[in-house]
Amino acid sequence: VTAHTDAGLAPETQYCYRVLAYNGDGSSDYSTEQCATTLTAPPLPPSVNVPPEGLRVRLVANDLVSSLGNGGEVSVWPNRGSEADAVQADAVRLPTYHTGGGPEFGGQARVGFNEGLDDDEVLEIPGVAAHESGTLIAVMRQDDVASHNYGIFATYANSADRGGFVTYRWEGSNPLGYWDPTNGWLDATYTVAAGDEHVVVWRLEGLVNADFQVDGVMRGSLPMASSIHSPFDRYLIGMTQPSTTTRFDGQIAELLFYDRALLDCERDQIVTNLGSQYGIGVSVSAGPCSPPLAPSGLVALAIRDGAHGRGPGSGDAVLLPGAGIQRGRQLGLLHRTVRNHGSRTAGGVRGYRQP
Repeated sequence: VTAHTDAGLAPETQYCYRVLAYNGDGSSDYSTEQCATTLTAPPLPPSVNVPPEGLRVRLVANDLVSSLGNGGEVSVWPNRGSEADAVQADAVRLPTYHTGGGPEFGGQARVGFNEGLDDDEVLEIPGVAAHESGTLIAVMRQDDVASHNYGIFATYANSADRGGFVTYRWEGSNPLGYWDPTNGWLDATYTVAAGDEHVVVWRLEGLVNADFQVDGVMRGSLPMASSIHSPFDRYLIGMTQPSTTTRFDGQIAELLFYDRALLDCERDQIVTNLGSQYGIGVSVSAGPCSPPLAPSGLVALAIRDGAHGRGPGSGDAVLLPGAGIQRGRQLGLLHRTVRNHGSRTAGGVRGYRQP
């Protein structure tokens, strides 16, 4: 051996080395120790912009760069979403942080779960309120496949009340999918192979349908008989139960979870941007959201005059505070009285949900 490359080192850290030679007659003494300090890490790229409404969880491995070195154990993963941070108090069940700089995920950082030994590594976000729908987006790589279901995320209250987002189901053709006690198994038409990096989307619209997307390509859609099973009071990352074999074996660079079913254009824009960020080729079909999305928490309403086909603001969009309306569905006509040139006429309101 005349050269050796030591990869995966932390930035701005001193490493020292010494060598010896050996053959069948024995070993030499160690050489003089030589030390060197690694360079400052290049600045991380800005995070992808995502719609804020309903964003409960956003975990970005790059956020750990200032607190952990390569190989550090993750006991707290800061959450950019509305819920608490993802935590684990048990020191033997901590996932592992991997710094960026290598070929993985376009040089970005990632967090590894159950790599090598399967020791039930899982993070929990406690104190969440249940909701009927949800969209999970994960930038991930599955490291191996074995005889169990690989749960990357879960809604959880207890062993009877839970829902699992699975990257690999140990039955049939081993598809990714979703399961809860009310809806049963909802399988995609795609099997995630070991070692491949993907941007994967699970989208659940309660009482309507569940669909799946891998790298921008649709991979199945099925009706949902019910909403996401409830009750649940926490989210799990890395398993579908706190202590079972339903664990994820692999790495996560970024994970987002919404408490609603994203619009196609929202989902595809996020997937496109994440693919660019993490060096993963994606192919999406939906264009940008049009008309432009209203500010978070508003519903766009088009006003028309019911009697004459015209009226104040006829054909214009106005913004009014409103509660959520099912994704992409036109409301039935909402009757209200509008003032038209000094007289009152029956008018109507049609609404569309804005993210």
